[in-house]
Amino acid sequence: MEDFKDFVKRENRNRELQFYPDDTKRKYIEYVNRFYQRVEQEWLFPFINNNEIKIIDLERPIIEKLLGQYTIKEKVIVIGNRNICLRPVGAILSGSYGRIDMIYEARTEMFILVEPSIRTPKQMLDRIGSQQMACGFPNSEINLEWKYVSKYPQLNYETINSNIFQRILMEITHG
Repeated sequence: MEDFKDFVKRENRNRELQFYPDDTKRKYIEYVNRFYQRVEQEWLFPFINNNEIKIIDLERPIIEKLLGQYTIKEKVIVIGNRNICLRPVGAILSGSYGRIDMIYEARTEMFILVEPSIRTPKQMLDRIGSQQMACGFPNSEINLEWKYVSKYPQLNYETINSNIFQRILMEITHG
């Protein structure tokens, strides 16, 4: 028979693993908005400020099996006559806490929301395998950041800064 201390520990662990759909949606939308804020106020700011780049805001519905339907912002980066879309994909995704796709014509680049220490898909799989993880965001506050899913020379997750974001924009529009 378990003692009270083990009982309390187990119940607290179970509480952290509970799924809260409304919290998951809210946190995902907050992280998406923070990503957009960095795009507009850091990574592309001088070009937006000089009217060389325009940002268009759109609303789009997302339907996720576990979260239902909700509305989220989508951004279009206008550079000359090129329209590059930043489209949130969802919060309930295997291997991350969320994803935003950068889309131009038939090309797509991905940004994922992970813990800062995660740099490769293998690290994420090891992390998932080493502990029981719940759907959506954990109850406890953890530090997460958006990373670029770099495909070459091998799949890894890059921390994003102005140079990397601008490089991705150039690469996606020039194939």
